[in-house]
Amino acid sequence: QWMVALYQSGDHPNIIPHHSNFLTVMNAFCKNNADELSNSPAENAHRIMKWMESLHDASQDGRSKDSSLKPNIKCYTVIIDAFARLKDPIKAEQLLHRMEKNDNTGFTHAVRPNLVTYNSVINAYAQSSSQDTEKGTSAKKAEALLRRMQFSHLNNKNGLSAKSSATYQIPKPDLRSYSGVINAYAKSGDGDRGATQAEMLLRELQKSYEESGDDSLRPDTQCFTGVIDAWAKCGTKKAPQHAQEIIDWMHQLVQTGQNQNVSPNIFSYNSLMQAWSFSTEQPRGMIRAEAIFN
Repeated sequence: QWMVALYQSGDHPNIIPHHSNFLTVMNAFCKNNADELSNSPAENAHRIMKWMESLHDASQDGRSKDSSLKPNIKCYTVIIDAFARLKDPIKAEQLLHRMEKNDNTGFTHAVRPNLVTYNSVINAYAQSSSQDTEKGTSAKKAEALLRRMQFSHLNNKNGLSAKSSATYQIPKPDLRSYSGVINAYAKSGDGDRGATQAEMLLRELQKSYEESGDDSLRPDTQCFTGVIDAWAKCGTKKAPQHAQEIIDWMHQLVQTGQNQNVSPNIFSYNSLMQAWSFSTEQPRGMIRAEAIFN
């Protein structure tokens, strides 16, 4: 505040606040749980960004020296990530929609959202998925955002977009986009439906990678393990066998050279043991779990 006061006085032309100064304060807020006024870290950071916008508006020439007061993509991402940690994905997506709307209308504070921004919102839904009153709600919203990214990319690729090439287009989803949605379904507690949807997304991702050869879509061990974990938490009779099939698929992809990034790790096997341990078919399930451990 002292730096801004000196800047606004006009007596110190060499003191010009920069968005990096504000970003440092925003990051500091987001490392705390709450302040003495019980404001959330995300709300505090959002308040700082609004202050930046007001200072930018008050400048005589927002396109020259004072353009440094304009919030950048990092400012928005910090706030979205803070909302994700608070398990408040609705506000995270509202901020994304604001960015999209401002960019499309040429608003003075327009900041173009990028792939990291979209993935951060998907992650916000994944973080809150276990707390849904109606199981699977957050996961479905995360998937809806993934599908919107896919639809926009397909339209752009096929030349069906109504917008000019000079206008912002929603970025193409990548591995992290899919992993976030899979994670949301794994945490959803939506039983067989959640696990089935997680596996469907994994198979869709692997197929897209095989057909396109696009490394940004190459599934990894974490992605597969997320699906195993979804089946482990499912609690249905067929869940352990589904989890076993995912592990077997991982081995097959590695051995055939189709995907060397999916070697099972300790977390993969822990989730598989959990699936067999919770099997309704006992003592067969415990025998299978012990065999994996040994």
